[in-house]
Amino acid sequence: MTSTPLEAIRPSRYRWVVMMTYNVAHASAMVGALVLGVLLPAMSEDMGLSPLQQGWLGSSAIVGSLFLSIPFGLWFSRFKPMLLTAITLILGAGFVFMQAAAPNFTVLLLGRLLFGLTPVAREASRVLLVRQWLPKKEIQLSSGILNAVFGVSLTVSFVVAPMLLEAFDNDWRQTLYAWGYFSVGMAVAWVLFGRENRTAEFQQEERSQEGSPMNSLFKYKEPWLLGIAIFGYAIAQMSQFTFWPTFMQEKYDMSLVQAGFIVGVVGVVVAAGGFVMLPVIRRMGGYRIPLIVIGLVVTVTSVAVLFTGSLPILIVTFIINGLARGGFWIPFTSLPFELPGILPREAAVVQGMMFSMLWVGSFVGPLLVATIHTATGSLQLAMIISALCPIVISIVGLMISQRSGEE
Repeated sequence: MTSTPLEAIRPSRYRWVVMMTYNVAHASAMVGALVLGVLLPAMSEDMGLSPLQQGWLGSSAIVGSLFLSIPFGLWFSRFKPMLLTAITLILGAGFVFMQAAAPNFTVLLLGRLLFGLTPVAREASRVLLVRQWLPKKEIQLSSGILNAVFGVSLTVSFVVAPMLLEAFDNDWRQTLYAWGYFSVGMAVAWVLFGRENRTAEFQQEERSQEGSPMNSLFKYKEPWLLGIAIFGYAIAQMSQFTFWPTFMQEKYDMSLVQAGFIVGVVGVVVAAGGFVMLPVIRRMGGYRIPLIVIGLVVTVTSVAVLFTGSLPILIVTFIINGLARGGFWIPFTSLPFELPGILPREAAVVQGMMFSMLWVGSFVGPLLVATIHTATGSLQLAMIISALCPIVISIVGLMISQRSGEE
């Protein structure tokens, strides 16, 4: 039994309400974990954290995802995305409160680890919602919108977090409590506006699944290649989010408010980057050339922001960096839906594998920086090494089929 083409799905006007509500709730929950770098100096002063403990905190939000992205994609693709999204959002808020109330490093670490599992479990619901609501021609646009929402959320988080920290008199716990209450609000918004769209076509695709969805991992090479690309990307990104504010404070005497604002600029530009690159990718007829260029640009600019304290130069460099990052998320989030003959649960498994590589890179990045910093005494050297890792995106661009990304 063959699957029904996605073009056969009749678009509903309510589809963008559902997808935007999901995207905002999902992205705002995820980016909260990335503002650790802003809170880290206050946490370290309060708890007397060593560089290695700081690195573990940076990696802990995603450590469970190293091993669970694929099984989560397989298992949670069985559940209704409406319920799965609501439960994971509520649990995520609970684990934020756990971190805020942590009496010691161990509880704080555990809270971040458990929190990191919630977006991984929720990712299966995004795949199913896309298949339920969107025709194939809108999938790349949807990826651009998700990327934009994530970018704006990132900017707001990095701008607001240091302001809240300052308003709460450097109390990182109160800042986390504020984030937890906001996360509860996002869960309520999803319950109010989220919907499913189990069309006859979607149910036919579900019935068409023969054998284990895990077999999809052996049918296509493109997801593995993009998984390798996101690995290098994530090492640099998570290292930067975790240690760059501290590095700039120590090296150039930059305030955390300024550092948070500059990193936040990336979020806005990443949001725009997807829309800027989308027509470029479509004109080029595939992902190969865009990936080659993106890898070079991200690598060069990630290294460059470690060698200047000039605010104008940093902003310009981060803008270029953000545009390239935004472009990368188009192929990464679109590819699982573009593979020929792929079914809904198979797409969830493939997406799970790709995100597992994202989490591996995010886990390795802060620990790599912390280990090199401890061994050499140079935070700058450690961050330069991590900043070189996105070059793997260009290497993958040379290896990927030119047909990948064609409409």
